[in-house]
Amino acid sequence: MATRLETRSAQLSQLIEAANADQQRRIADRVAEAALAAAPLDEPQLAVPLADLRSGRRGAPALRDAEAVAQRLDEVAWDIQDSVDDGTASVADYDVAYRRARAASTLAFALSPDPRKAALEAAYEAEAATDDLRLISGIVHDVVGPPRK
Repeated sequence: MATRLETRSAQLSQLIEAANADQQRRIADRVAEAALAAAPLDEPQLAVPLADLRSGRRGAPALRDAEAVAQRLDEVAWDIQDSVDDGTASVADYDVAYRRARAASTLAFALSPDPRKAALEAAYEAEAATDDLRLISGIVHDVVGPPRK
């Protein structure tokens, strides 16, 4: 089954697919931290999800909170996109809102109980939040080791 990450990098998707569950979990955690560093979020509702991510806990309440924030920030970004289309907001405003929504989505996916889904989807969203495929690729390679020749 094709993944969203394949649309950005088939090689990166394959590396994640081949990783073991522990590696996939570490990838998800690290790309989430990278996304949150690139697009900082001052969202009180993310305090527990962030604490859970950093302590290795996965659970429905934190996941639901992160998903709710991601959905709300997506709606904010869509509203700003409409304002850009109307000429009442700048593309830069939309870019900030989009990256913040993607960072929140990265956190939500990283909290998924399924390590494969967590890694693949968090990596995809983190690339969007950071606009830096090389950064995300570097994290994946750091976790799984250098490419085989």
